[in-house]
Amino acid sequence: MKQEEIRFAVGEIGNQLSPVLKIWNKKNDVYLSGKFTGGAFKISLHETGKWIVAASAESKIELKPGSRRMKTWGRPAEFKKGWTWGPHIAVPRMSAVDNLLIDEKQAKQIEWISAPAKGVIVTIAVVFAAPDLSTKDLGQICTDNDVYLDNYLELENLQKVFIRAKYEKLIGKDYQHVKYLELEARQITKVNKNNIKGFIVMFMQAAEVPYVYALKFGSYSTNI
Repeated sequence: MKQEEIRFAVGEIGNQLSPVLKIWNKKNDVYLSGKFTGGAFKISLHETGKWIVAASAESKIELKPGSRRMKTWGRPAEFKKGWTWGPHIAVPRMSAVDNLLIDEKQAKQIEWISAPAKGVIVTIAVVFAAPDLSTKDLGQICTDNDVYLDNYLELENLQKVFIRAKYEKLIGKDYQHVKYLELEARQITKVNKNNIKGFIVMFMQAAEVPYVYALKFGSYSTNI
């Protein structure tokens, strides 16, 4: 169903594994933000082909003197005729923080993406589709283990923006990135000593498209 904005998260009420993410458009520009940064950062995907990760004006954060920008990308070429990758957000399953309540008050506004099993990572991808493509064509980019949200954005130029989720075993570089984030999260809780809980993220700035790892953390008791 065509929507003006979509809010989504991985998990379920009482076991939210990812930040609440929001995607919306203004004419042909698309924006993605998440509660993991308290609204401090936003990914802007402009019709001109300039894609930007930057701190919001409201945050007053300067990543470099006089600049809020973290990274600028060019819109990539189509990976398949009519289809273009947007940002990716990777969310692993951490049994140590299962059932750690994060943001239940927003649950009614969220479209839930099923949580991955232990040892699995779900990668959420923003996908741009040409005007002549529809939900019936999503089989071109989805395998048997993939899912996609029924709701999507339709831009003024009739391009569509879908949300696809892919489930894969947590191995290789993904495992290394998640272990690094887990160590960072453990340090936060250790230093603060106040049962700090929330989400920690890592922006992969060298990726062809914006790629973000998001990890839920709290008081850890076991490893991945």
